[in-house]
Amino acid sequence: MKLITTLGTLLLFSFSIYSQSARLVTDFMPGADDGFSDDLEIIGTARNSIVIADEGNIILSNGFESGTMVIGSLGTDGRVLHNRVQLDEKLYFLIENDDTDYSLIEVDPLLEEMRTVLSDFPNLSNLVAFQGSLYLTVEDATDDFFARVDLSNGSLENIFNVNSFGGMRDILVHNDLIYTIHWSADRDGAWLASNDGTPGSLNEFFFFYDGSDFSSVSTINMTSAADFFYLWYNNGSNPYTMFRSDGTETGTIELTGALDRVDFFDFDANRAIGTIGNSIFFYANEDGDFRDYLWMSDGTVAGTQRVELDAGLNTQPRFFTNYNGLLYFRGFHTAGNFSDLAGMIVTDGTAAGTQRAWDVADHDELQNFEAWHLIEHQGLLYFDGPSETNGNELWQSDATLANTVRLSDISPGDEDGFTFNYRSSGANLFFIGVTPDLGRELYVFGDNNSSTEDIINQVNLSPNPVTDRLLIDNLDAGTKRVLIYNMQGALMINEESYENHIRVSDLDAGSYVLKLITDENVYSSIFVKH
Repeated sequence: MKLITTLGTLLLFSFSIYSQSARLVTDFMPGADDGFSDDLEIIGTARNSIVIADEGNIILSNGFESGTMVIGSLGTDGRVLHNRVQLDEKLYFLIENDDTDYSLIEVDPLLEEMRTVLSDFPNLSNLVAFQGSLYLTVEDATDDFFARVDLSNGSLENIFNVNSFGGMRDILVHNDLIYTIHWSADRDGAWLASNDGTPGSLNEFFFFYDGSDFSSVSTINMTSAADFFYLWYNNGSNPYTMFRSDGTETGTIELTGALDRVDFFDFDANRAIGTIGNSIFFYANEDGDFRDYLWMSDGTVAGTQRVELDAGLNTQPRFFTNYNGLLYFRGFHTAGNFSDLAGMIVTDGTAAGTQRAWDVADHDELQNFEAWHLIEHQGLLYFDGPSETNGNELWQSDATLANTVRLSDISPGDEDGFTFNYRSSGANLFFIGVTPDLGRELYVFGDNNSSTEDIINQVNLSPNPVTDRLLIDNLDAGTKRVLIYNMQGALMINEESYENHIRVSDLDAGSYVLKLITDENVYSSIFVKH
């Protein structure tokens, strides 16, 4: 069953639970060959919304057609860097391009705005949110340093300097401190250090080595696990040693040097590291063997080991997800006669307690090779799985087969679709779907009526259509801002106003969205300019 809303081509699919359904957000680029490109990248999420980069554009969506728009550009040959963080319901990330070198970007889903906080720096990296502030590593014309950003004016407070030879390699917030791997400005070599976000608090407590550094954030992967944190770094003789630390010199130990370097590409999408208590589970390439095994560590040398569900099986673990006190993930679990079987695996944090989650042969519809893109959302598990009657679709589960149900049919009829790149954002679960008719588009599992926590009300505008002065009935002394966007998402007017009207005579003829922000509510409506 397909329903057409008054806003256009929004598609709702037949399976719904309570007031939620899995549906197409919008046919963003109509046509089977004109959806999102293969280079689509999920930048991040905030406030029930998702931010996407594709073909140089930055796209914001709140899960509805009217709230899906281009809000900015990556610039010439632009790319989004690894670190992306949420702070105060806004999304922050770093961009490198040929126009402004390195920039710090803020996306505010409520205002549907993107702004540049910092720009024109030779390098910005290691972005992190800590105790209500943003921190990052800065390279300017004279120094390399770790700094706190004042988001109101873009000023930088120097927390400590780092040596430009190696700079800062990775960063982690763990148990109320910031931990870094960096090349010291005062001592030789690379150090593991902590600080509390204030000048003078730097504690360089563990020395790694002094030499060439070919590591990156995607290979070091500092990961917090209760009392410990883990990382993979050079010990001076082995360029890819696994360490465990409790934040002290004596509590920082080498666990194993038996692994090859792994680049955890697109970490958010693949989630190839998971934690449960003090233990860590991860995919690993063993030295000289390029297969993806399941490994774990409980923080001891003896407890750092390969975990096998079937002897010698290439597990290829992905999508680690914490749920109800256990750790779930997707991987190969059974060696078969013709092909190995893959699906959902669960662990209690021990090697002995790692096992296949269920036997899908006992389900009426779900088939083997389920649990792609496994994720927790609003207290349940969601994943992509194959069906006997449909293609690969969105499924919901409480980790029992009896309560595992298919939520979507994104390609009704004989042609199959598939789903991937799941992201949880407040009340919304976003995913990318591919179908023969629409190509690659954005979908959401969320409320059918509103995808934001704020009350979005219609504002009364007159006259509509308008040529000069637009009257706004809801405007009052509590109004903070009036924003007007064109239908491509570009901000055309941004004014603070306490009048009951706004002049739009300078706008070109066409349709526009007016958003009115007050102390209590957000109002929006569409008007036509003649």
